Amino acid sequence: MNYASRGKHDPKAEQNNQHLKALFWVHFHRMPFKAIPKKLTVALMTRVAKISNYYPAKGGLSAYYSPHMIIHQQMVDASNEFVAEIGAHVHGYGHDTKNNVTARTIKGVYMGPTNDIQEGHHIYDLNTKYEARRAKIKVLPMTDQFIKIIEEDARLEGVTELRTYSKRNGKLILDGDLLEGVDPDGLWDENYVPVNKIERLSDVTNKGDCAIGCEMRRTDTNVYDCKRSVSSKDKSAAYESCR
Repeated sequence: MNYASRGKHDPKAEQNNQHLKALFWVHFHRMPFKAIPKKLTVALMTRVAKISNYYPAKGGLSAYYSPHMIIHQQMVDASNEFVAEIGAHVHGYGHDTKNNVTARTIKGVYMGPTNDIQEGHHIYDLNTKYEARRAKIKVLPMTDQFIKIIEEDARLEGVTELRTYSKRNGKLILDGDLLEGVDPDGLWDENYVPVNKIERLSDVTNKGDCAIGCEMRRTDTNVYDCKRSVSSKDKSAAYESCR
């Protein structure tokens, strides 16, 4: 281990720090909170550093294997690692039960998966304000009441609100894939055509063989897609006549 003196700067270390800071801000701005408790901040930073090792390092030992695979010799289990995002509203369950009236489920904020061989998850318990561990979780919709509780816990810890962007009604402007009624495919695909804008034509004339028992669909590129039960030769000929 090479320890630099105080005041010295190492370009690689500073680039790694900038990379982690950028990932942290991206994940934080995907949350609907203006401020988060300190435990969530630590959990998010730990998660960002862990995910960075899931990809092969540029100029590293291998161009195909990630540092996580080289050191731990384990594949990333997506069914446990990516069940929810940090900051999601979840219910945790799956612990030992007893014959009493104690609640079997805890309500809180998702803090990431555990590092154990067994499946598990870290949860910020809203009742105790401490970290809890449960074997399974269920992601629930985010509510305004839940957001206010988390922001109030952050204010009690002295955490100041970070700069966010909101609408005139006070609601935060979230990423497009987090908005209701927005199709994620339409955000990045330039040639994406929504289903409700596709004009279906059942009765078409003056289109040759395509007009015979054929269901046609018009898109923005004016290409007709014929669907009928014919042989492969007739189908290719009918498709060419539809252009």
